[in-house]
Amino acid sequence: MLAKLRRCYRRVLVGTWRLGARDPSPVVPAHITTGATMLNMVVVIGSLAKPVQVRSLPSGLSLASFDLMVPRADQSADTVPVALFDTPEHVPEWAAGQNVLAIGRVRRRFFRVAGSTQSRTEVVADKVLALSHKESVCLALAGAGSALAGIVDDLNSAG
Repeated sequence: MLAKLRRCYRRVLVGTWRLGARDPSPVVPAHITTGATMLNMVVVIGSLAKPVQVRSLPSGLSLASFDLMVPRADQSADTVPVALFDTPEHVPEWAAGQNVLAIGRVRRRFFRVAGSTQSRTEVVADKVLALSHKESVCLALAGAGSALAGIVDDLNSAG
């Protein structure tokens, strides 16, 4: 599965992925501020470390929390905490070991526990897909690549 995803990703990078009428709009838009292009975008591909935990918030939204394990070259792994608001119905069915793509932004949030302030850095996902959905994953990666290409274009035109 990962080999197929790597081929898909290479096709997206070199522009040979043919999308037809579907436009992979950026998942996370770039923001132009006083002439500087800024982007907070994360793409994580890994496997679920444990089953997804879903809870309802006082606002009525659902929040899915999960950790993605991403292997490193030195045989260790990074654990990336991910939060997904307004959880699609299929996400809680995912089990530990499920290979997943998450695209979103990095956020550091602060909260109080037992009178002390603590913080947590996590990925707030805009899109989470099982890697088994190859076409959707390729479209999502193309959208992320589109956002990065926009940054490159802005940098090239600025100088």
